[in-house]
Parts: sequence; structure tokens; C-alpha cells
Amino acid sequence: MGDARVDDWGRMAERLNCRMNDVRDGNRYTTLFAASLNPQTGDLRFVNGGHNPPLLVRSGGEVVRLAPTGPMVGLLPGVAFAEGRAAMAPGDVLVIFTDGLVEAENAAGEELGDGRLADVILRRPGAGADELFEALLVEAFQHLEEGKFRDDVTLVVVKRMG
Repeated sequence: MGDARVDDWGRMAERLNCRMNDVRDGNRYTTLFAASLNPQTGDLRFVNGGHNPPLLVRSGGEVVRLAPTGPMVGLLPGVAFAEGRAAMAPGDVLVIFTDGLVEAENAAGEELGDGRLADVILRRPGAGADELFEALLVEAFQHLEEGKFRDDVTLVVVKRMG
């Protein structure tokens, strides 16, 4: 099997965008977040094509939002995407999610929001990724009360151990 390493996430998104513009019918596009993490160095390389900014929750309490580095994929032909970079120190947590999670409304119409996700992480400094994943889902369901998610929900939690 060959080397699956991506040399530049921005260029990869540009190729995908070009392909989607070649084959799409009508007004179809998608958000995209793709990344690679070097577990030895903590070097995080990513592309964010119009996706909800993932949260990088630092062990010291800082919350960094990994903002889009380009538009939605398949929306604009020939657009440029940049590769984003961040460093994950031991104990830092990366939370990637879709809008179905943070836009979940309670009975009063209040959205969950990404700030509550960060709070869940910060209240559990010793927790591993599995425990944090479960705690985030519990928070979302408690927020919803008897409600239902209006959109699909995707959640990924990565914690750099050290």
C-alpha cells in the first residue's frame, strides 16, 4: 500500500472542489474539515471548507476555533483553499462537529452553541477522548430535554496524550 500522506490539505481541497464542480448537478456543495495530526510533535494540519470551526481546547483553558480556510467545496469553481496549521500540546482536545449538534434547540428555542461544548471539555481535564465524547452527547441530550435534533449530528473528539 502506498503512502497516504497528504502533502497540502489546501491543494487537496482545490482538487476536490474542481471535481465536484465538474460533476455536480444544480446547486450542490458540502462543507469539509479534513486534518492530520502528528502524534509525536503535535503538528495539526487541516483544511476547513466552510465547516463549523472545530474547537481546539487547550489544557490551559484557551479555546481556539479553527476557522474556514476556504469556502464550501463545490460552490465556487477555481477558488483557492489554504492549509491551516495549529499545534496540539499534550492534554489538548480537538472537537469536530456538524451544525446539527450546536444548533440543537431546547424548548425555549435556545441553541446549544459551541461554547457549551468547550465548557464540557474544560470541566474534565483528566478525561480521555471516549469519556469526553460521551459527556458531550449527554450535554446535548440534556439541553434538548424532550426535543429532537433538527439536522444530522456528527461528532469527533481527539485528545493528544503525552
